[in-house]
Amino acid sequence: MATMSGNRLPPARLNPVAFQLQLASDYTLTSTSTALTLSNVTAGYSGTSITVPDGGMTGLAVYTGYFHLSTAGTVTFATMDLLIDGTWVGPQAVWNPSNVTAGARVTASQSWPFALAAGTRTFGLRASVTLSSGQVRLLATHTNVSLLLHP
Repeated sequence: MATMSGNRLPPARLNPVAFQLQLASDYTLTSTSTALTLSNVTAGYSGTSITVPDGGMTGLAVYTGYFHLSTAGTVTFATMDLLIDGTWVGPQAVWNPSNVTAGARVTASQSWPFALAAGTRTFGLRASVTLSSGQVRLLATHTNVSLLLHP
């Protein structure tokens, strides 16, 4: 394909990329914001990184945390954040289970548009909880980040 100026675009500049990273196993949240172990569940892709071609890419991330109040207590917030190259970007997916009983579950989602410069880019999620008692877990079943990248 040629641009208006007649320059040819390489295939890497034409093809969108879509993949999903999922929580590898259930995780008990702590007060320390911790990077989660994710696995790529998209055929044809592996790992949590992608090489962005010259000219960069724009993208949209949709991330969902499947929170489970496994032990009732005084939980103020359970949060999950999107990471790009190890840096927190975008809004937090937040759950406040302050007045619910043990066993309660919720899926909390957020989305974030972004631009990426050329190079290898790594995606991830991190999570934490603010509590004085109780326990919150992220369940692997529906905790994930879906990414759509366009040249």
